[in-house]
Amino acid sequence: MNVPPAPRVVVVTPTYNERENLPILADLLAGVGIANLQLLVVDDNSPDGTGLVADELAARSPDQVAVLHRTEKDGLGRAYVAGISRALAEGADVVVQIDADLSHPAAVIPEMLRLLQTTDAGVVIGSRYIAGGRRQASGPGTAGCSRPGPMPMSTRSCGCM
Repeated sequence: MNVPPAPRVVVVTPTYNERENLPILADLLAGVGIANLQLLVVDDNSPDGTGLVADELAARSPDQVAVLHRTEKDGLGRAYVAGISRALAEGADVVVQIDADLSHPAAVIPEMLRLLQTTDAGVVIGSRYIAGGRRQASGPGTAGCSRPGPMPMSTRSCGCM
């Protein structure tokens, strides 16, 4: 019996002055136990050296961390677009958005992937504003949504937090 390969999951994380949080986020993502998961840091030339921290993480774990350096602060939305575009261009099967401020719990990503793989959902959105969602505050990376929900679509290219 052939087992299909694990989907390539890229977690796009825009950063600006997230030097302290970035290593914590990288550790949280490494701990979720998802094969073929990569953190893509999109840094907008943070003056606090976040880009250097990202480069150090990528040098230590090149299969798990990649960095997209942008020369100026150009907004969160454009940072996500740049990161998602790169992730898809490099063959991502699933793209996850997660903020570097640790407001989104990395621990829900496996459930989001499960929903993508076992339902007709093309997008999964985690939100504390949907029925059953709640804001948690029990530690780093747990302050955001806690209940992902599927949105049926015809393509399975993006899971978003």
